[in-house]
Amino acid sequence: MKDKINLELNKKDLKILAELSFIGDWMVNCVRLHDDRVKKYRRVCDVILKQYLNSLSEKEKGDVKTVEELHDYYMDELGEYAEYYDEKTLIPRISKILAEINYPDCGENFMMSHGIQGSAEHTYEEMLERDGFGILKVDSPEFVDRMEMSKEYWRVAYEKSDLSEEERMEKLKALAEVKHKKYPKKETSNKD
Repeated sequence: MKDKINLELNKKDLKILAELSFIGDWMVNCVRLHDDRVKKYRRVCDVILKQYLNSLSEKEKGDVKTVEELHDYYMDELGEYAEYYDEKTLIPRISKILAEINYPDCGENFMMSHGIQGSAEHTYEEMLERDGFGILKVDSPEFVDRMEMSKEYWRVAYEKSDLSEEERMEKLKALAEVKHKKYPKKETSNKD
């Protein structure tokens, strides 16, 4: 028999626990595909959300009747926290990455190298906050080529032309095959 622990919470605290559980699960799993999700967090989150739903009257539930619907509701209601987190951390994260890319090893002296990277990170942060992300440009021939291929694909897909539907579908298929042959997707693995 598994050990069980009972928590005694009032309705208000159970609501907060449900929200925290959703936010935690969302932070871990929001960028993962369904099969790659960390299931233990979703499982516990769903247990807490179910307990919270069961504590509500039918009137309090409103249109939210299932755990899945509560996930959707929280995604709308609590999305502001994720936006705030991104807003406060995105520029520092990008600045750190840019400093590491552009100043990977600035000498044998650790303190000097660390100081130069830190200075670059601080400068990037100031510039991004002042001028926005428009100052960042991707200068890669592969990127430009891939985007030109994508633009051609979407032109064929959505611009009016004299092509029949069958001809248009054949052309789209051919364009996709050329892009995938030239730039095959790399296999990635997500280990938990």
